[in-house]
Amino acid sequence: MAASSRDSLVYACEGLRGDLPALLKAISKTALHPVFSPEDVELAKQLLLYSIEDNDKNPDMYLGEAIHATAFGAESALGRPLLPRPEALDSITIEQLHKFHSLFFVPNNMVLAGCGIEHKLLVEMAHEHFGALRPGVARTWSSSPYVGGFAFVPDQRPPPLVQRLDEVHTAIGLRGPPLFDRLTSRAPEDFYVACLLQAMMGGGSSFSAGGPGKGMYSRLYRQVLNEYGWFENISCSNFSYPEDSIFLIQAAANQKPRTFDLLDITASMLKEMESDISTEEFERARNQLKSQVLACLESRLPLLEDILFSIRIYNQRVPGESHIQRLDALTPDHIIQYARKMLQSEPTIVVHESADQQKNWVGDSLLTALRGVLRAPRRTAE
Repeated sequence: MAASSRDSLVYACEGLRGDLPALLKAISKTALHPVFSPEDVELAKQLLLYSIEDNDKNPDMYLGEAIHATAFGAESALGRPLLPRPEALDSITIEQLHKFHSLFFVPNNMVLAGCGIEHKLLVEMAHEHFGALRPGVARTWSSSPYVGGFAFVPDQRPPPLVQRLDEVHTAIGLRGPPLFDRLTSRAPEDFYVACLLQAMMGGGSSFSAGGPGKGMYSRLYRQVLNEYGWFENISCSNFSYPEDSIFLIQAAANQKPRTFDLLDITASMLKEMESDISTEEFERARNQLKSQVLACLESRLPLLEDILFSIRIYNQRVPGESHIQRLDALTPDHIIQYARKMLQSEPTIVVHESADQQKNWVGDSLLTALRGVLRAPRRTAE
């Protein structure tokens, strides 16, 4: 399989241990010696068009794109869309593909990893299949500092469907911690704090296809979904990158007159992050996060992705035990102190609903009002 994200491109395969030579040969041939035939390029463009059309019907997809463009700037590396617009596909040429390949597919910019394989054997096979590569220019991380702001995203779906669904989707985000601390060459403590805070906030949907119960003890589930029946869903996310990240809460409702209420409740839940945390709530979130980390690393593909990620970001393998130790070192006060720090950052606000509602939104006024909510002095009990 091949998969791409905002900051990486991954080629992966799975097979029996005895087929390792054939597997590595297939990966090296695909990654290092691609054949960009006109027919294949045209087929890829058609598949991209189908993906773009599907994304335009999925609010969660283009809300995510709008969040990144607003938080990091539309022209930054992290703010650019994952998929091109249809009109841009025609301008992509085979020559451009070859140029991109020659720039990025060099040893200085690549990581080869495997699991279920003896390290010595993998190194020998790597020399055989990748040893002829010539060093190139190592690519550095493109700076995409967090900026924040407001964006209104009109619904891209057909007007009859928009009117029938009567939905609104919103997101409010804050500047989160980076993945990489240049002083220690590892993840900063704040990264683990943000992960634990995200687990504590949690969230979910008013309807669960897999059966009820998932996340019901998280703060967003208990204080929002259980209290306001008009919420379709609300969840906390943390998009982390080497030099910056965005910590946000996304929400959806099916009644437009409640849009301002939806934003107000979301903002109040962000503000509540600096409130006192009970031992029970803290330990529940930490145990859940530790369980998710360890369960994920029991599966081969997630383990392989974790190895690739660790080497690419930290230039070393970070074992699961290290993550657990760093989570065990945290206290509720770590969360409260970091929440206060995040609340002082410039907010990111994205509103997605039908185009005829755009007249109701004045971005500067909304940002000013939200800053007042998030940065207000914490009220203490008398």
